[in-house]
Amino acid sequence: MRMVKEFAVMLIASGDGRIVQIGSTAAVIPVPFSCVYNASKAALHAYSNTIRVELAPFKYVALDMFLNHSRGIDPPLSASK
Repeated sequence: MRMVKEFAVMLIASGDGRIVQIGSTAAVIPVPFSCVYNASKAALHAYSNTIRVELAPFKYVALDMFLNHSRGIDPPLSASK
């Protein structure tokens, strides 16, 4: 959170940039017996959504990419091959 706060000021001043945060599918599809892990990933997802909304007036994009621990980046968010 501190890093995003510091870099957001620089991104707004520079006129260009992206904030990319890597999360997990556990934010939306909980992993059994991993309550704290699932909650932390859901918090990151909510934080990324809030950043996206707050930076929208400055024409910045905040991306929250989900990783599936067994496959890498989930297909909907990965580049086409």
